[in-house]
Amino acid sequence: MASGLKYGGGIEVVSYQTSGVAFPHPFERADPMTDSLLLIDDDVTVLRSIGAFFEQRGWDVFRELSGEAGLVTCDRTRPDVVLLDMGLPGMD
Repeated sequence: MASGLKYGGGIEVVSYQTSGVAFPHPFERADPMTDSLLLIDDDVTVLRSIGAFFEQRGWDVFRELSGEAGLVTCDRTRPDVVLLDMGLPGMD
């Protein structure tokens, strides 16, 4: 593991236009008391499903529908991980 990194592991996400998002392998977190995630996506269904996935595993999840709102929340909350949709309207 590279110097300064706190956790190892990875996430594999498979997305198909007609079937939504699937997580083929379970993802366990290293420290359930400190990790936070910011999701930025203009699709409410994606925010709900991915957010619920991580919340069920103990993550603190913040959700935003736009890049602009995501920047404000990122500055306010300083999340450990940011998952950002590509091609957001306005700012991406």
